[in-house]
Amino acid sequence: MNKVIYSDNYSSYFYFQQIENFLLIISIGADSPFEFVGVLLDEIHKYTKQNNQSDIEIYFDLLSCVGNNENRFSKLSYNKNIPSSFIYNIERIDIDDLPDTVLKELKNFYSKHLSEALLYSILSNKEKSTLSASSII
Repeated sequence: MNKVIYSDNYSSYFYFQQIENFLLIISIGADSPFEFVGVLLDEIHKYTKQNNQSDIEIYFDLLSCVGNNENRFSKLSYNKNIPSSFIYNIERIDIDDLPDTVLKELKNFYSKHLSEALLYSILSNKEKSTLSASSII
């Protein structure tokens, strides 16, 4: 996974990973990747240039910035020929809507990075104490 930092903001960033034909973005910290659209688009553009894909599904795990609730997962369809239209394609999804390969990568990520994700998250200490790598996914 590639770690992408928002300028000089070291307490909010995201991890970026290609999984098959999808992209997975895992937000770390209180700031959402959608608050840093320029950084987010730069990473998506780099990927689409390297892989010659014009359309791509991007999955977001926003646990760290929204909590472990119904707004945690999002998906967007990105078309590099109409890059500004991506903002209209964002939809909230349930965990059941995530592809199995994305779920597997999330399990792997949180088994290694759970403490990092919780350290910078908006979750209360009580909420953090109830979460484990196996309970998140």
